[in-house]
Amino acid sequence: MSYWFFVFNTLWVLLLSSPTVTANDEHSEHHEHHESGQAHVHGTAELFVVLEGNQLSIQLHSPAVNLLGFEGHAETTEQQSLLNDVRQSLANTKTLFQFENDLCQLKNHSADFTSVTKKNDHEEHSEHSDIESHYLFHCEQTDKLYSLTTQLTNRFPAIHSLQVQWIVKGRQGAITLDNSQHQVFFR
Repeated sequence: MSYWFFVFNTLWVLLLSSPTVTANDEHSEHHEHHESGQAHVHGTAELFVVLEGNQLSIQLHSPAVNLLGFEGHAETTEQQSLLNDVRQSLANTKTLFQFENDLCQLKNHSADFTSVTKKNDHEEHSEHSDIESHYLFHCEQTDKLYSLTTQLTNRFPAIHSLQVQWIVKGRQGAITLDNSQHQVFFR
């Protein structure tokens, strides 16, 4: 896992220094920097895509409220049920991510729900919670991998802005997707 941590941190640094990345903080009251350096903005999620050889890694980072409809610890039966639904949805990669001609097959998936499943004694009641989901795909014929289609904004309509940053085949780019645009072209 430390290799992918390095890859994502490198991607983050490269893209932060890129002129294509701009700040949009229309919800400044919900803006908070976390240890990862990423901003916590309701309605916005981030997707990082990196192709290294035949391994395609995707990392989703989102405020919990975008996926669950609430922040903080999942305490009620209804919140626990929502949490289980989101776990299942994030694990259903065939629905969330599509590649041309099914070039990529899922090899591993993990999700971090710690911020909503474990109470943090030193935090106040206004705690901001984030969820991360990691996907590792094996892709055949990467020379034919031109795009990725994601249904994240359809499945989670509270995500109004999905900021995608990618490094594929020696190129990098960034695009913001919304409910009307779901495709990332790697060119």
